[in-house]
Amino acid sequence: MIRLLGYSILLYASDNLMSLCLPFVTVSADIYLRVFCLTYTGVVGAIVPWNFPLMLLTWKLAPALAMGNTVVLKPASYTSLSALLLAEVCAEAGLPPGVFNVVTGSGAFGSLLAGHDDVDKVAFTGSTLVSYTTAL
Repeated sequence: MIRLLGYSILLYASDNLMSLCLPFVTVSADIYLRVFCLTYTGVVGAIVPWNFPLMLLTWKLAPALAMGNTVVLKPASYTSLSALLLAEVCAEAGLPPGVFNVVTGSGAFGSLLAGHDDVDKVAFTGSTLVSYTTAL
């Protein structure tokens, strides 16, 4: 079941996110239509916890890659093998080197990743306590 969910997330991102534009109406003195489109960001730092490691990883990885970003992933130290295996599968599938990167280690690496100057956006899932240590 979990494998199918991860696969469906990857399919959704590849099929839909490249053309995702969300129209919305702004109510002010003049009513007009704005369009919000997802765009390229650059380097995305993704930090995932120990519970549901593959599912949470795909929730961060698939949309970022679909929008043309590169991803540096920091999995939880207890569940890094699933992230390393997915990186290996991505490489075998033809994803260019450097597009999806995995950094393993203690929680201190998450703080370093979140605070790095070359990281343009951080996608974090974890506890409130860990978010305080990871905050910029």
